[in-house]
Amino acid sequence: MRGDLRRKKGTRKEKRAVLVITEGIQTEPDYFRRLSRHLKATGVQVRPSRIKGVGRDPLSVVTEAINIRADQQKDQEFDEAWAVVDVDDHAKLKEAIAVAKANKIGIAISNPCFEVWLVWHFEDLTGYRTASQLRAALKRNGVLGKALPDSFPVGAVKDASARSSKSMTGVASHTMGPNPSSAIHELVALLES
Repeated sequence: MRGDLRRKKGTRKEKRAVLVITEGIQTEPDYFRRLSRHLKATGVQVRPSRIKGVGRDPLSVVTEAINIRADQQKDQEFDEAWAVVDVDDHAKLKEAIAVAKANKIGIAISNPCFEVWLVWHFEDLTGYRTASQLRAALKRNGVLGKALPDSFPVGAVKDASARSSKSMTGVASHTMGPNPSSAIHELVALLES
């Protein structure tokens, strides 16, 4: 006797729509677009997310996320809004963290820069690193300049999360961790959930 093979209704959970605003205007938006496609390709449903690079300081990135979320239309409502920023030498980082918290905007801070997250897709990374050392590590792995090559292993995102966790402890949204660190793993976990 065969069981009922009909599809059960209402068993698929709808994923969150996430607004991602990045400090960088090329690398970060490209990475998050590819990650969204990858998650969809592996059976994870990602509702349409908006990814935008603004090329400004962290406070401007957070303010942009607040403004877009406030102006959202019925057909594009976001469940979450995140700002992705670097530590670099930004004078307004602490203010950006406070404004993000007050407005319920997630903020994923990479120290010293976003490239640390990209390097973790390829290799372990512990100990203090400069931005130029991170760019050199990416170059060794075939990433030249700001454009991610088609061969960039976005599918190694679980490895990157594991390596970032090994490198640091407890770095979460709204937290500037030690060098090297990144809270991007929290945003990735949200997109995967």
